[in-house]
Amino acid sequence: MFAFETQNLVKRYRNKPALDGLDMHVPTRSIYGFLGINGAGKTTTFGIAGSFINATSGTIVVHGKLAVLPQDARFYYGRSVESQLRFFALLSGLKSGDSRREADKVLEQVDLTDKRKASANNLSHGMYKRLGIAQALLGSPDVLLLDEPTAGLDPENAFEIRNLIKALGKEKTIVVSSHNLHEIADICSDVGIIHRGRMVFEGKMAEITKSSSNVKYVLRHIDESILKKLLADFAWIEKFSLEANNVLHILFSEQKISLDEVNHQIIKALLDASIGIREIHSGKSLEETFLEIIGNK
Repeated sequence: MFAFETQNLVKRYRNKPALDGLDMHVPTRSIYGFLGINGAGKTTTFGIAGSFINATSGTIVVHGKLAVLPQDARFYYGRSVESQLRFFALLSGLKSGDSRREADKVLEQVDLTDKRKASANNLSHGMYKRLGIAQALLGSPDVLLLDEPTAGLDPENAFEIRNLIKALGKEKTIVVSSHNLHEIADICSDVGIIHRGRMVFEGKMAEITKSSSNVKYVLRHIDESILKKLLADFAWIEKFSLEANNVLHILFSEQKISLDEVNHQIIKALLDASIGIREIHSGKSLEETFLEIIGNK
């Protein structure tokens, strides 16, 4: 079952399509990575879902309550974190006593309880991002759309936000828009790639990165001339390259040989030549697959 769907969603600006028939399917209780280059239509999709802008045509279907956190979410300076959350809770229809309890709950969820009396302008960048997520959590939404939730954060704060998203994903459906493909690969179970306003790939993260015809060996040392001689007799190798940091990348024919047999033959050849192996990686990275997909569109 899908918690969030778009059906033939179109948005035009002066006859120029920002979305051109977008079909998107987000499984219930998943963390879904929404990927695309700048201008692909990610923020437009979130804007329509949050009723910030109107679609030209098409439909959005949400099963449950929806909340959207825009990338540029801002808060009032000079007002405490708690008072701002209570204000937004009141706007959503809660009574005064309920708004206090709701603010307490979301502050605990994002680990900002000890900053409840602080002014928003005195928060660190990471805390400010968590305050944004706290606001989105008001009212216990079932579906949460987060637009670039770690943009501009240092590695430590980005790590904390990713862990928060993972924790929330155990109970909610979350869609994360991000330019950080390593981050998406780390936290997301599903992924959708949008290009020029259309969905060009949608599926499980394991599916998009799976490719048994690619294997990489991180070597301790290597003489390139020796390597070429070692690999020359393997007819099933379609292409190989020696990349930075002694990384041997091999593309092979799945019709001629299995991945297990590739590893058996290559490892034996390398060790027989006294070439040490530090790591072995099969399949493509999300970044490689993403660039391949949009490059073909």
